Amino acid sequence: MFEFAKRVPVDTHWICRRTSREQRSWLHSNGAPNCLDRTLAVRMHARMIAVRAAVAPKCTRMPLGTLLALGIPSQRGLVMGVRMAEGAPYWMLWEELVVGGAHWSGLLRRGTTMRLTDVAGGGNVSALFYNYDDRLERYNMADTLKAQHTAYLTRGCVCYSDMGRVMCSITDDTCGWHDTLCGVTNASMVSARYGDARYQEHRNHYHRNAYDGFLNELGKYGLGKRDLAANINFFSKVTADDEGHLEFHVGHSSPGSYLDLRFEMNTLVVLAACQHPLDPATEYQPKEVRLTTWHSRPAPRNDPCRTRCPENERGFRNTEMWYR
Repeated sequence: MFEFAKRVPVDTHWICRRTSREQRSWLHSNGAPNCLDRTLAVRMHARMIAVRAAVAPKCTRMPLGTLLALGIPSQRGLVMGVRMAEGAPYWMLWEELVVGGAHWSGLLRRGTTMRLTDVAGGGNVSALFYNYDDRLERYNMADTLKAQHTAYLTRGCVCYSDMGRVMCSITDDTCGWHDTLCGVTNASMVSARYGDARYQEHRNHYHRNAYDGFLNELGKYGLGKRDLAANINFFSKVTADDEGHLEFHVGHSSPGSYLDLRFEMNTLVVLAACQHPLDPATEYQPKEVRLTTWHSRPAPRNDPCRTRCPENERGFRNTEMWYR
């Protein structure tokens, strides 16, 4: 079972600290030493990614605890009883479904990618980003658009903070256009357009809005109304004519459309899966979105997002100096 350890040094101490007593006993009985010296443990940190890639095809029948300790999901993406999306990387971290109208927040660390998938098509996901380590720093719409000479976001674009640092990059995108200008719905807008549906009468089927959803999530981190900023509306397309009139494009996002966000700094992500404020639909029908995350690496020197324009080069350098 541990023949691969003869070819690639494996930090079995790292493994054993994350397994139960029975699993540690099993590991030792199959050839793993009780401990490793500190030098080998440090060396292993630099080689763990290569080890995972090398041993993953050979370890799909290992006990679940050992697989999780190695960071290798079992065959067909089943980890802790959760089935992952087809075609997702084997090194993924977790997957979650955000139902229509719901809100979500969480920490996405530097070097992590999150895929947002519009499951049914026609969805909208409003998003805000904050520097998790210093929450006074947050996504800045004006700098993001001005630096990249654009009015919308798509593959190759990045999201800037108000400190000139790159918070995240769009490394893949099947939708092609994401709105940055139109804001979010609030309670009065939803009530006027779709009617009243309060929680007291409708329970979990009550009508929600993105503004209150943002406030609910921000409150968990000591933030509030004064911390709201211009947001992004993923999966929505809005264009302006020569007279400045805005037009919402119905059906812009097809079922299964997705985009990948690679985070360049530890980022607090706040999402609300509510309808776009310019959506002409007469019925309250927010669509669900699937979140899938996996380990990736910070942008390399030849990354398309980095080389898109000189401003992005400087933004990435500012971010990298933050982590030195």
